[in-house]
Amino acid sequence: MSATKPKIFVIYYSTYGHVHTLAQAVTKGLLKSDAVDVELYQIAETLADDVLDKMHAAPKSNLPIITPEKLAEADGFLLGFPTRFGVAPAQVKAFFDSTGKLWSSGALVGKPAGIFFSTGSQHGGQESTAYSFLPHFVHHGIIYVPLGYASPLMFDNSSVIGGSAWGAGTIAGPDGGLQPKAQELEIAETQGANFAKVVVKLAAPAPGAGVGTDAADAGQQEKALAQDAAPAADVAAPAADVAAPVAVAAGAAGASVAAGAGAGAGVPANEAPAKDTIATDSAVDALASEDPNAGAAAAFIADETAATAPAPIAKDPVLADVSPPASIAEEAVSATADDATNAVAPAPIVKDAVATNVATPVAVTDAANGAGAGAGATAGAPGAAVPAAPAAPIAGAATPSADAVSAATTTASVPQKVSRLKSFMTKIKQAFS
Repeated sequence: MSATKPKIFVIYYSTYGHVHTLAQAVTKGLLKSDAVDVELYQIAETLADDVLDKMHAAPKSNLPIITPEKLAEADGFLLGFPTRFGVAPAQVKAFFDSTGKLWSSGALVGKPAGIFFSTGSQHGGQESTAYSFLPHFVHHGIIYVPLGYASPLMFDNSSVIGGSAWGAGTIAGPDGGLQPKAQELEIAETQGANFAKVVVKLAAPAPGAGVGTDAADAGQQEKALAQDAAPAADVAAPAADVAAPVAVAAGAAGASVAAGAGAGAGVPANEAPAKDTIATDSAVDALASEDPNAGAAAAFIADETAATAPAPIAKDPVLADVSPPASIAEEAVSATADDATNAVAPAPIVKDAVATNVATPVAVTDAANGAGAGAGATAGAPGAAVPAAPAAPIAGAATPSADAVSAATTTASVPQKVSRLKSFMTKIKQAFS
């Protein structure tokens, strides 16, 4: 057995011998290709002998029993088993349940595999038996290789035959009395021959692969890396020159702020800005003349500096051309000032309605209290003024309350406010008309 040929395992479980016959046909198809080596294995039985006797099971072959460790040696494998309610039998499941170590190590990842099967009737699982087993392949990373419609016999409807796009198959009958037909065995051979071609393609080395090619590729890679590393020295030199424009841009930004804050003011001699704090176009041109990369960097820094300058505040597009007249603004300020004045000015004293019609009592002098004739002469002298005594409180007269004064003030100022407001609204309407 040549070590250069890919190794394919045909692994099957058979109760009544139908799958065993299919396995022989699959192996015949595999051996049509001289490019692969084939080995046959059977899956261990889990039922007791007395149970198999009651089931009238066929005797087992003398083929070796497959083990999980052996499975990892194959470059690809074809699995065959009968259906149990449309899925794989417990014996096959038990075997794959023991492949946990292969799963954890990824030993089966990338290996191709196919399936062939046997059912009791044409509707007993010729498709579901295969596709319900795919999760085992998926979790192991196994590549499923279906049969497809590779054989024209799969379109033959002259008789009931097994097989589907999922793989070769046979129909054993309800009691297992049927044996694989010639068409079914030929389809199985086709599956074996096609599977061998797939395994050979997957096992073949990539075009141009080899030690010499790998060495040449390594040399080309080193050369490419050397070319990529060469310009690094040229790029590193202008880095020191590029650092200066950063300070230039920062100084220019600071100078602009200082100029805006103190426009027209002189700068003291000891606070005069340094020469490198003024960003000019000549600095960018000088960097560009020394090195194109440095010039590009300086231009980029200049653009970044311009981008950081405060943007002008844009007017609203609707109200940009509409400005209230100066007179309206003045009127608003005047109205506000008048309101403030009225608020702090002393309120006028309103006379009580009852006290208004009451005459002030004549002052009583000392003479009237019995001072004598002198006092009477004085009182009767021409031009003599009689001093008025303080007005005594009038019984029943009401004293003005603070609420009455406030109400009177409000009543007096409301018409003025209404008049000014009407005038203000009229001017606004005229401005926006």
